[in-house]
Amino acid sequence: MRLRYIDLTKGFAIVLMLWGHTMTMVNKIHIWIYSFHMPIFFIICGILIYMKESQDKNKYRTESLVIRRLYIAGIPYFIFGFLLTGFYSILNIFANEPLSFGTRLFRLFTFQGIDSLWFLPTYVFADIVMICVGSNTKIFVKKYCKLAVAVLSIIIVCLLQSYMTIWYFNILYKVLLGICFIEIGEIISKFRIVEKLPLWGSFVFLVVGYIFAQKNGDVEMSASRIGNAVVYFLCAVLTSIAIISLLKKIENCKWKLLNYLEEYGKNTIVLLVTNNLIIETIRLIDYKLLGNFLIRLGMIGSIVFTIILLIVEWWIIKVSRGLLAPVFGHTKKERNSVIN
Repeated sequence: MRLRYIDLTKGFAIVLMLWGHTMTMVNKIHIWIYSFHMPIFFIICGILIYMKESQDKNKYRTESLVIRRLYIAGIPYFIFGFLLTGFYSILNIFANEPLSFGTRLFRLFTFQGIDSLWFLPTYVFADIVMICVGSNTKIFVKKYCKLAVAVLSIIIVCLLQSYMTIWYFNILYKVLLGICFIEIGEIISKFRIVEKLPLWGSFVFLVVGYIFAQKNGDVEMSASRIGNAVVYFLCAVLTSIAIISLLKKIENCKWKLLNYLEEYGKNTIVLLVTNNLIIETIRLIDYKLLGNFLIRLGMIGSIVFTIILLIVEWWIIKVSRGLLAPVFGHTKKERNSVIN
């Protein structure tokens, strides 16, 4: 059973991600988006994990869940990783630049990811760790194992950021960041914070999150650059709670815009793995035919760029439901649920 407000939240976050990718300069909106747009996915993951553990205690199957996660994320990760590697190599040839083929393949196979693809292995590894820890049938052991993992993650994230310069430490750092946010998501779900937060509280959280984001400056989870760790967590958590709460309050409204957000939210992996290919193609066309017209328009250009991108992605979502469904990691059951 899907929860509409969760799909709406994922849709809102992925649209903001696309908008952020079309911007060519760091500004206040860019800083705000990057302060929470990836952590919110991990927080949602934690919310869903707690719900599943609470409602399906006798149906919790660790092996099947792990295999499902690896299938859904692994197939599109490698397929579109190879496509991006080839695409960028072709661009290198046309621009008379050194080939990046070997470097990008290395990033792909070491799970560093290429562009937006970094998110998939990070998300899956963090999710699997929390699933395995939560699968223990002894409540006492599970409780303290989760506490130990969360505390260790927080210590490393807050105190050892400057030591995570080697690529495998960088991956570990991002996974630990993800674990922290997943645990926060479980706490949010356990105490029903989203449901209890009043409307005025959501707006207060948004304002405070925005102020803290500007204070912390330009951050980016993909680069393990979080600035002040305490401020980063405050920004991400407060803003995420506010957005989830607001979307839950309006999920039953009949606004057409919500239908589009919901559809994008159901297909976040599709947008995640294809957006860089589309963005670079549009930029190339804009450069060759229009002389960087979209870039010269500034913020208006990035909004127009995002609208074009969303239109193209809408078409790709339709394509991803057909014969190409396995390429995007869709199982037969998921494909039918999306269509129906």
